[in-house]
Amino acid sequence: MLPRRFEESVPQLGQSARADQAIRATDGDALISRISAVNAGYLHDPFASLIAKAPSSSTTRRVPLINVGTHHRTWALDKLVDSFLESGDKDKARQIVSLGAGSDTRFWRLMSRTNRPNISKYVEIDFDDVTSIKARRICMNKTLSAAISSPLPSSSSSSSDAASSIPAQTKPQVSQGGSRLDTPLYTLLPLDLRIKKDLQAQAQENGPLDVLSTLLDPELPTLFLAECVYCYMQPEESGRVIEWFAAKFKGKGGCLGVVYEMCGLDDSFGLVMRRNLQARGIQLPGAVFANPQAQAERFLKAGFEKAEGVSLRTIRRDFVPRDELERISKLEMLDEVEELELMLDHYCIAWGSVGLVGETIGLS
Repeated sequence: MLPRRFEESVPQLGQSARADQAIRATDGDALISRISAVNAGYLHDPFASLIAKAPSSSTTRRVPLINVGTHHRTWALDKLVDSFLESGDKDKARQIVSLGAGSDTRFWRLMSRTNRPNISKYVEIDFDDVTSIKARRICMNKTLSAAISSPLPSSSSSSSDAASSIPAQTKPQVSQGGSRLDTPLYTLLPLDLRIKKDLQAQAQENGPLDVLSTLLDPELPTLFLAECVYCYMQPEESGRVIEWFAAKFKGKGGCLGVVYEMCGLDDSFGLVMRRNLQARGIQLPGAVFANPQAQAERFLKAGFEKAEGVSLRTIRRDFVPRDELERISKLEMLDEVEELELMLDHYCIAWGSVGLVGETIGLS
């Protein structure tokens, strides 16, 4: 039992911890939605189930509306990432930073391609308890660990046992109580992107992101991804993150930033979304932007040179190929078309670029 003098402080600490735990739980929801879309045939991702706790098929089944939204989100983000990797000088290595990566599998999907992209560093960032779980699953799975370890070409291991024969010098280095993994190619980094009051008082120039300076080469083109991350941060906190990337790579290797976020939560449909999340203890201090253009404008204010933003509804209407829409329409019966369009209107993807001279990056 705690001493009486500490009892008054416990509820405040508990409330903060519960709020963060609710945010972390959204990653599990996103993973279940992804596995549902994979199982239903919308997506191909053999790695999602390796990251998961192997839930039963009944608990991973989402309604068609959610599966379609997951498909459109994935299609658009994949398109932008590929556009970044394929533009400009293909002989020049690229770097990718995934903010709030959670259980994302993009790294493994990229590395499993027949023609691997020229990526020199891939960094995933999230809360330490999230990275701890992911680190354990990576280390315990040969397929996942082999990809991040990049065995030396001279390795004489047989193909049947390649993952277990990774040379010692390329095995992941585990640190920070098991919450961090490092290899020359991949880093899983525990980090809270929110700016604490004590950091503000110290007036640190770079804040939490300063640690990335030791991992990234500013002379290389760099992409940062933030999928449903900024809505949980104060706008000034997420704005500082965007500014950091602009300042770090402007006039050097250049940078592309891509965000996927909620928008327009002040209308009737958006207020229902907000209330549903609040009922789960989830607050959205950063979901204050009315439309995709407002999200894109954030890049320009932070020092990026070009920026665009589109809703998932626009992506469905103008960018996803007709034959792909026809394919997924045959997977499940979708009755809630009007509700789907409302939902898609309240999610957007925005991207901004700086220093990527002569590179055309977009959804077309």
